[in-house]
Amino acid sequence: MKKDYGREQAEVILNIVGNIIAGQVTGDTAKHLSERFGKIQQQRQSVSINSSDTSISRSTQLDFAIPASKISTLSSGEFVGMVADDPHAKIELKVFIMKF
Repeated sequence: MKKDYGREQAEVILNIVGNIIAGQVTGDTAKHLSERFGKIQQQRQSVSINSSDTSISRSTQLDFAIPASKISTLSSGEFVGMVADDPHAKIELKVFIMKF
């Protein structure tokens, strides 16, 4: 689209799309999709073991719901996507990863 319409017009077109379904893509496209899907609170856990003690640390951090690295390594038949909802019929799970 950038080649045919130019960068500015291509971005306008991409930003008005409500429903997105994509298979494996890399580079700027994967990054753009990841940013479009947004961020969510993710739980993290780390374990430290030494000779006298074991400690478990838990935390939450804001991270991409679907990282670009995941989008760029999708297998055949795997898709990521986001669906638009209606203000009167909210969809709880708008962003997804699925396999056919």
